[in-house]
Amino acid sequence: MSAYYKMTTVHGYQLDEVVSSVQKLIRRGMADEAIWFAIEMNESGFGAYCWRRLLIIVSEDVGIGDPMAAPIVCSLWQMSIEIWKHDKANAADKERVKWNGDALLEAVWYLAHAAKSREMVDAYAVIEQRVAKGERMTIPDFARDQHTASGRAMGRGIDHFNEEGDKLEPLAEIDGNKWCQAWEAERPTAKDAAPSA
Repeated sequence: MSAYYKMTTVHGYQLDEVVSSVQKLIRRGMADEAIWFAIEMNESGFGAYCWRRLLIIVSEDVGIGDPMAAPIVCSLWQMSIEIWKHDKANAADKERVKWNGDALLEAVWYLAHAAKSREMVDAYAVIEQRVAKGERMTIPDFARDQHTASGRAMGRGIDHFNEEGDKLEPLAEIDGNKWCQAWEAERPTAKDAAPSA
């Protein structure tokens, strides 16, 4: 297969420019225009390529700005795969089957309207750069518990784990946390685990 930058779409656009347009338009919230170019990709037989780019956009451009983007887009993609498999099985030309346009456009529309954040992408880039320069993060003391060799060497057991190792912050209070309260009252301690004399 030829390199994507050398390919053209059914209406004569350069494919790499169409792909770039889809992503840049989604970034700017320009849903109608992004949909236009997504259709151009699909009609040109590049529906799978469009979906791959949308999955990148979910992480790269939307990220934690809209935590529902990943499950929604992935669900639409999975639906589209199932429809595509059925259509491909019944098509005369197995290589040129278009992907389900409705699911594809719903994903494009959703991403264009989603709140966007590059915080995790930026975090990865910054930390990767700092590590390359020799910076290191210190292991927190509370992580050295009964599940680590260093914690066991320090004599840390179930009591340390109960006090430090399983802390949750912020803790969600759901239904009054009745089971959490019961577990805190009934959980085993080092005294319970000690052999009887």
